[in-house]
Amino acid sequence: MDIKVGDFVTRISHKHDMIFKVIGIEGDICYLKGANVRLYADSNVEDLVKTGFKESDDLDIVERIKDTTNLD
Repeated sequence: MDIKVGDFVTRISHKHDMIFKVIGIEGDICYLKGANVRLYADSNVEDLVKTGFKESDDLDIVERIKDTTNLD
């Protein structure tokens, strides 16, 4: 999987409930920071899906789009 630091991702196992920014990677574990909430998590890289959003995107709008779009 081509996930790198700075990518925005969702977690498959949590039904894509939140968008996270990858802030670190060690082996198969990615360290995540919530894009719109103050939340930190970690996840196996196999559980992540890139969103295609970029740092310059307005993440409030991104959240509204995500709420009305099935990211599965």
